[in-house]
Amino acid sequence: MKSRQEIMARAAEDPSFRSQLKSDPKGTLERELGGTMPADIRIEVLEETPAHVYLVLPTPESKELTADELAGVAGGGCWIGTSAGCSFVTTS
Repeated sequence: MKSRQEIMARAAEDPSFRSQLKSDPKGTLERELGGTMPADIRIEVLEETPAHVYLVLPTPESKELTADELAGVAGGGCWIGTSAGCSFVTTS
């Protein structure tokens, strides 16, 4: 399963992939990760410039994993993302 760092590195090197992420971030990530994210998860791609920098703060709430989420993490076949108050787990 690809890590967040691998997705970011590919977007930095592959203009076509970067464009797909910008136009359809959720669909692109679902295809890349081989899973479906919950319908209520919103993915937003922000592109920094030398004059415009983003600081992403973690959610102030900690989230306990459900038994299913924990099983996915323990199995090593998942991708967990948290950002701007949302979290999700996809399993292969």
